[in-house]
Amino acid sequence: MALWSCTYSAESSCHPTPSTYPCFQLQFMTYTLARSRYIHNLLLPDQQHALIGKFISSANTGNSLCHQMIMGAGKTAVIGPMLAITLAREDRLVIQVVPQALVTQTIDTLRAVFCAVIPRSVFTFNFARKSPPPLGANSEQALRRFMESRVADITGLSTKLVAARNNCSVVVSGPEAIKSFV
Repeated sequence: MALWSCTYSAESSCHPTPSTYPCFQLQFMTYTLARSRYIHNLLLPDQQHALIGKFISSANTGNSLCHQMIMGAGKTAVIGPMLAITLAREDRLVIQVVPQALVTQTIDTLRAVFCAVIPRSVFTFNFARKSPPPLGANSEQALRRFMESRVADITGLSTKLVAARNNCSVVVSGPEAIKSFV
């Protein structure tokens, strides 16, 4: 049973248009839920509520933020999805960097949340450094082919990240891929 309906415009793929009523602004709802500390009739613990507010404030002022929490404190199930819904905009790419062992679990959790709440895609960021070809008789041609393939890889990756940003998607990565890219 639908309690409200929203239409999406071509200009703004992330936000419902206010021209159709009753229409629900999902990011506003999420932010309001974060501020009021209620999600699915559950009270957010003070630590989670404060941390979400800290991340939102930091992002809105253009600053980055990194925070470490103990196991079982709700990083994957509460904080990550709430921040992804709240912070993803057409001008801001949200990337969650988690330990490599948790990439699959984080992607599954985000997809489950987004499937139930709003239509957002979740992508994996993978990048690995490749070694240049060994020096030999055709080393100049091999090096040229290698460099051309790397440029093509990075161009394709850039296109995908821009598309993810424009569609308010969320990107999940392990630290190794980020370090290899930088």
